[in-house]
Amino acid sequence: MRNIDSWWTTSPDAGVGVACEPVNLIVIDIDAHSAPARPKPSPPGNPDPRLGRP
Repeated sequence: MRNIDSWWTTSPDAGVGVACEPVNLIVIDIDAHSAPARPKPSPPGNPDPRLGRP
């Protein structure tokens, strides 16, 4: 328990990870915050600015 208290004291915004597959768990993740806007696709023939190539 001391390790967990220490981790969250150092990083209070840290999330929790769970290895679901080894024990056949199914998880539904519902985020309560707004998702960031997705970038608009580049027109045909124009390079994708994220990749630096067409």
